Formats: sequence, structure tokens, C-alpha cells
Amino acid sequence: MTAKQHPASDGDGVTCFDACIGRFLEPTDPFMDCDQCFAELDDAVEAALTRGTAYSEALRIHLRACDVCRDDEASLVALTAADLRSAPARNTRLHG
Repeated sequence: MTAKQHPASDGDGVTCFDACIGRFLEPTDPFMDCDQCFAELDDAVEAALTRGTAYSEALRIHLRACDVCRDDEASLVALTAADLRSAPARNTRLHG
């Protein structure tokens, strides 16, 4: 029996086991828990999309290690990007 390949491996031989172990070995300093991530994420996503501001080191580390928060970030990026694309048209209608 062979180990299952990680879906993102593109045939490079990385197994699910290797990928999981790699995440446990990621640095965790500076530490951020999910509540702190949730509190910072809205502003961080908006700043990244509007001003190109990078996420804090703690936020980047947490998102690499936490599937739940990474899913929240992906959803928030999609929603914020859509909102930013529609903002000029909405403002024109409100003031025009």
C-alpha cells in the first residue's frame, strides 16, 4: 500500500503525512490564536487589497497553520474584492 499523494503536490512525492507533519513543524512565534486572527483579519484583508499592505508576521504564520482561519480569509478576500469592485458604481448612484 502506498501513501496518498497530497492534492497540491503536483507529483513531487509529498504525501498527506508529509504535509501534515510539515504544518506541525512550522514556526509559531509570534503566536496568534483564532480569536486574535478573527479580530485582525478584516482590517488586514482590506489593507492588503486597497493599499498592498502585507499581513503581520503573526497573521501569516497563523493562516499557514489554521485551515479554518485560512478558509475565512479566502471568503473575506473574495467578498472584499467584490465589494471594492462595485464601490465606485454604487457611490456614483448614491451621489449622482
